[in-house]
Amino acid sequence: IAVRLLEHMEQILAKRSVATIMLEVRVSNTFAQTLYKRMGYIVVQRISKYYNNGEDCFLMMKAIG
Repeated sequence: IAVRLLEHMEQILAKRSVATIMLEVRVSNTFAQTLYKRMGYIVVQRISKYYNNGEDCFLMMKAIG
């Protein structure tokens, strides 16, 4: 289901001439990271203490257009 939702979102954004998607994911959320990497997203930055509990996040990007 998650793959289909991402594909649908990417299609809608591409139709609106969006060229790049950026998202944040918790460093501890390895399941989501694996999914995003499989979908073509790459980690471009680690942001320290991004979440209110002090956890870091990875900023991930994908070119779609």
